[in-house]
Amino acid sequence: VSGLIALRTNPKSGLREVLLVNGIDSVTGKRKEFSQFIGGKIGLDEDPLTGLTRELREEVGKIPPRVKYMGTYVQQNKKFAIHAFVYENCKWKVEDLKKGGDVDTAEWTATPFIHSDRTPRVLTEQTDRYLCKLGFIGPRNKNTPPDDYDGDPTK
Repeated sequence: VSGLIALRTNPKSGLREVLLVNGIDSVTGKRKEFSQFIGGKIGLDEDPLTGLTRELREEVGKIPPRVKYMGTYVQQNKKFAIHAFVYENCKWKVEDLKKGGDVDTAEWTATPFIHSDRTPRVLTEQTDRYLCKLGFIGPRNKNTPPDDYDGDPTK
């Protein structure tokens, strides 16, 4: 699996944000409950960057001009590995993304554990780990906001 961690500084608030998507379950056709980075499975004949480029074209219709390889994370169940690439200073607007393939919704957020409608957001394990590694969020034990979280990302 290859994933893109798209980051930007919000032009209005000045806060650092990450682009998260919710996918569609291919069996049920319903929106998945967890948020993650854009990306997907790599074909047997693809290297991680080639697979990521294909997935981005299919899912959002955009290809970043350059990315930085961040590393490979092996899922705890060891059934697969996630190759992560970072795209800093992303200028993509959510409304310009072609949501297709496995992507149902996309959102820029400075608060990864809270949706824009202020409901809790569940992150995949690898999304949580990479956001911690980037210093975007602190280490966490659960994919839920702390009880005293009031939605203000500056605190």
